[in-house]
Amino acid sequence: MGFSSADLDKKYRSLGFIDHELGLKTSIGAVQLEAVEHPYYGVALFFQHIDRRTATQFEIMAPAACSIEQIAGLIYVNFVQSFPEAVPMCRRHFEKLNIHLFQ
Repeated sequence: MGFSSADLDKKYRSLGFIDHELGLKTSIGAVQLEAVEHPYYGVALFFQHIDRRTATQFEIMAPAACSIEQIAGLIYVNFVQSFPEAVPMCRRHFEKLNIHLFQ
């Protein structure tokens, strides 16, 4: 479905997101991310990871004015905090998209 703003939609698609229900989604390893446009706060990013013993689900808000690198940084920081085993996979995901983190 995408976002109402073409610029905002382009930012998230350049991060590997594709159409999904009310917004956009992508997966990095076993972690699924969904981005849904919020009328007041920009974009809600939902993180979900389920394995044999645990389940994790949370959301963060990203202002619409964030650059592609800032959005990638927000995602990466949350991977470091919540999914430490998937951090190398997250870094590779962004490197494949030619997005350089924290430079």
